[in-house]
Formats: sequence, C-alpha cells, structure tokens
Amino acid sequence: MNDSKDARGPLPAAALAAVLAAVAKLITDEIALLKAEAARAAADARRALVLMAIAAVLALVALNMLAGAAVQGLIAAGLHPGWSMLAVGVGLLALALGYVQAARWRLRRQNLAPWRSERSLRRNMAALGGGNGEGRDNVDH
Repeated sequence: MNDSKDARGPLPAAALAAVLAAVAKLITDEIALLKAEAARAAADARRALVLMAIAAVLALVALNMLAGAAVQGLIAAGLHPGWSMLAVGVGLLALALGYVQAARWRLRRQNLAPWRSERSLRRNMAALGGGNGEGRDNVDH
C-alpha cells in the first residue's frame, strides 16, 4: 500500500491548493463586500447632498422672508422704508462677513495640518529609538 494518499488525508500539495483557493475566495468575497459598501456609501452621500441642497434653498427663502419681516418691523417702528432696508441689509452683510472670516480661519492650512498626529508620531519614533523626537514637540503649525 504505497499509495500517495493514505489514512492521514490528501497530499500536502492538494491541501495547500485547497487552502489557497479558500483564501482567494475569501479575498474575492471581501473585495465584493467592500465594493458594495462603497456603492451604498456613495448613494447615501448623494442623497445627503440632495437633501442639503433642498435645505439650502428653503433656508434662503426663509431668510428672505425674515429679512422682509425685519424691514416691515422697522418701518412699523417709524423708520423710513429705505433706511429700514439699508439697516437690515447691512446687518445681514455683517453677519455674512463674520461667517466668511470664521470659515477662512478654519480653512487656513495651519489649522488643517495634523500637528497632533505628527507630534505623537515623533514621540513614538523617539520612544522606539527610530529617531530623535526630542525638542520637536513645538512644531510650526
């Protein structure tokens, strides 16, 4: 009974081929799952953007109505209609400029840089002996 298969099971090469086939199928299934999840996430993002666009249009209409009501309130308080519109317009413009300044500050490159991660990475590298991280905690940001 000098058979290539005995009571112990299939040949090692056949077992290795079966394991490799199973791993390949697992990887293929995982890639398919990742693609499906990415497609679902993209569809969700598109739906969210459409909802945000609708909300922006409704907000503009509401702000227009509120500005009109503010003008009417100032007119009812005795202010000339032209001055009422000017006052409300200047107030809204000042508010918009404040938001623009806040957005510009948040978008500055220094505020977007991952300086905490960089500092942590340098500290970890120094602890592992992979580099001199001393004196670099105060990174320009």
